[in-house]
Amino acid sequence: MSIQSIVGAAVIQKCGSQEQKDRFIPDLINMKKFSCFAITEKDHGSDATGMTTHARKVEGGYILNGRKKWPGNGDLADITLVWAKNASDGDKI
Repeated sequence: MSIQSIVGAAVIQKCGSQEQKDRFIPDLINMKKFSCFAITEKDHGSDATGMTTHARKVEGGYILNGRKKWPGNGDLADITLVWAKNASDGDKI
């Protein structure tokens, strides 16, 4: 339940675009859809500062490059939040 509310809907509410909020939050709150998060990596665990997964902004979105392990709720999720360092923004997470 904490993954659904704290790491799913709350992250979208805080960091998502208005379009993402409108699209995803109602179904997450009403438990019509489930979310998962992908932060853990083989060599860094869940230490976000050490992660090596990168996102690079391109026209129409991002290209992700990296590997994740054990995405919380991954077996039932409709929406996956992938944590990555943004190569287009000084490696901010």
